[in-house]
Amino acid sequence: MKKIWEDIALEIDTLCEEIITFIEREGLFSSVRKLNGGFQIHVLHRNLGVVATISIKYDEKSRVLHVDFRGSELYNQQNKLGFIALHFGGGLFLLRSAKAYELSHSLETKFWPFLEEFLDKKRKK
Repeated sequence: MKKIWEDIALEIDTLCEEIITFIEREGLFSSVRKLNGGFQIHVLHRNLGVVATISIKYDEKSRVLHVDFRGSELYNQQNKLGFIALHFGGGLFLLRSAKAYELSHSLETKFWPFLEEFLDKKRKK
C-alpha cells in the first residue's frame, strides 16, 4: 500500500529512525539503504528473511512525503506459486510463505496507525 502526505515538515532521518525503532519493538530486524531523497527499509525476520519493504521518499521543497509498504501482496503472489510447488514437494516453501504473509499483514496493520500518530505529533509542533 502506498500513501502520500502533503504539506508536512519533517526530518527524513528522524522518521527513518522512528520506523526502525517500531520494527525492533515488533521483534524484527531492519536493513536500511539510503536513496536520493529517502530510504528503503527491509524488514527481516530471523527465520523467514525479508517480510516487507518500506520505501520512504520526501521532497523538502514541496513538503510531500511518500511511503510505500510492500509485503503482504508480494507474499500473496508467492503463495500461489507455493501451491503449485506443493504438488512437487514444496510444502515447506508454502508454509514459510504463509507465515511471512501473516507476519507482513500483521505488521502493516500496526505500521499505518504508528506512522499516522508520528506525523500527527509533527503537525502539532
